Amino acid sequence: MDIQRAILWIIFAMSLALLWESWQRHQGQASLNGRPPSSEQKKADAAGAEAVPVPAAPAAVPAQTSTAPPPAAEPPARRLRVETDLFVLEFDPNGAALVHAELKQQKVAPDWTASGWLGLITGRKQDRDANVVLLEWSKNRVYLARSGLTGPGGTRFPNHLTPFTPLPGATQLAPGADSLEVRFTAETGGVRLTKTYVLKRGRYDIEVRHAIENLGTEPVTPSVYLQLVRDGNKPEGESALYYTFTGPAVYTEAQKFQKLAFEDIAKKKAQHAQEAKDGWIAMIQHYFVSAWVPPQGQHREIRSAQDAPNLYSISTVMPLAALPAGAQTQTTATLWVGPQDQRALAALAPGLDLVVDYGWLTFIAKPLYWLLEFLHRLVGNWGWAIILLTILVKAAFYPLSAASYRSMAKMKEVTPRMMKIREQYANDRQKMNLAMMELYKTEKINPLGGCLPILVQ
Repeated sequence: MDIQRAILWIIFAMSLALLWESWQRHQGQASLNGRPPSSEQKKADAAGAEAVPVPAAPAAVPAQTSTAPPPAAEPPARRLRVETDLFVLEFDPNGAALVHAELKQQKVAPDWTASGWLGLITGRKQDRDANVVLLEWSKNRVYLARSGLTGPGGTRFPNHLTPFTPLPGATQLAPGADSLEVRFTAETGGVRLTKTYVLKRGRYDIEVRHAIENLGTEPVTPSVYLQLVRDGNKPEGESALYYTFTGPAVYTEAQKFQKLAFEDIAKKKAQHAQEAKDGWIAMIQHYFVSAWVPPQGQHREIRSAQDAPNLYSISTVMPLAALPAGAQTQTTATLWVGPQDQRALAALAPGLDLVVDYGWLTFIAKPLYWLLEFLHRLVGNWGWAIILLTILVKAAFYPLSAASYRSMAKMKEVTPRMMKIREQYANDRQKMNLAMMELYKTEKINPLGGCLPILVQ
């Protein structure tokens, strides 16, 4: 029984250590299993409702775009609103960028942070019917997806600062329709760019077409860039009881999955693939992800940058073949904006399901999730799927549980003899331990037999 009590104390101590780690993270100090928050992150968290910087021309896109005029001091009010069965989206006419994405079927999780608990204590109700807003451009938050063209030698082509004109068409997915196309067009430097977003019913992946037409009399060599921009703040309402990664990620077949910390990008220490003909870029936050998947087999450069204090970008730039006068070309990429649905992400691009971060227990958590998802497909309800998973786990561990019960029963039987040994050798610890070990050997008892099976489960 002393050993069992000791194991319980160890578990209790580990729980205290985890709570202490969570408190350290909440206070902005270094944790036990990760780096401390960057100074910029501390300032951003402390500022709370202070305005975050408005994104300017990205450093990740070739330098010539930085000569474009700076954007307005605040996000423009005039946006094109589009609605489907899954989305409420808003597009900024400047650059035809996606600057707002509300996920209609994803609800905001309860706020378990210190402020959330305080709100419950003081009687403030949490809005559990609110939809998740993943992309947003406001005074307090910047997270958006954008794209455009860049050219060599300072050539100006339509980019994310260029005013685009929305083309006539529906802005709401009609009942019974499978898709909705939203189109924008702009002309700069003798090049016309028509950007088309194809939204599909029941899907979070958005097809984005870039149709390029050379209106001039000389050949042009544009490059298409795809970019995700985000401030370095943690998602609102994230629990302080566990660590989750927030930031950019890159995947290529050669270098596989790479996560980039905002702090490393700020210090220009971020290590990731620079060139590839495959893969994708993404911005990860707990439960949700945005990702650009360029055409596979097409050469591209991958760049990360800090565009402003507490503002970061991850970009991919794809050079196109020279476009003769009067010629046209088109390239198509996929933009994912939604939850970390492993099956859908894996089907969209190789390795994209790796954005689901299980931590150091991946080897256990991933198979369990696969089984849970399989059960959900059978019964169609997550609650029943969890119950069935629990039953299956209990059944699988029944031999261990039975051995644990038998061991505890034997320990209970010999408890009087153990107490007698303790009394007999109260002043000689060594002899008491030898007598105990002899008792265990004679009775074929494993003192850990009652605890280890429980600990494994």
